[in-house]
Amino acid sequence: MRNLIDLALSSPRHPKPCFMFASSISSAQSWDKAKGPFPEEVEYDAGVAVGLGYGASKYVSERVLVNNKSPASSFRIGQVSGGPPRGAWSTTNWLPTIVKSSVSLGALPEAKSKSITIKGIYSSHECFSSCLRSPPRHIKYYP
Repeated sequence: MRNLIDLALSSPRHPKPCFMFASSISSAQSWDKAKGPFPEEVEYDAGVAVGLGYGASKYVSERVLVNNKSPASSFRIGQVSGGPPRGAWSTTNWLPTIVKSSVSLGALPEAKSKSITIKGIYSSHECFSSCLRSPPRHIKYYP
């Protein structure tokens, strides 16, 4: 991450290239939901990332990103699925695995929360568009 940021900062272009980081909603995996939705801003309490290493590593990368001098956007992405031409999920992804397991078990797990998925083509378009349509700031977050 640090080397990629340094590469962007070494660019002779003005303004500097916008650094886009695909973070994860798991960077806030220990957020107290009683406080409401996780804010789309820099979170300085590392306790929100306690849990699995994947989310913690995304949190650390977000902090490295916020401490650089390059314009940047961080996208806390949940599940991106499907792509052209058929929009199929990888068979090893979590949802197809649950569906395959349910056939053997004869039941589906009880859903405790909503799950929203976005096709990869739409999320990538939004990521690139956000850097182009907004004046570069130090860091922006997108849910």
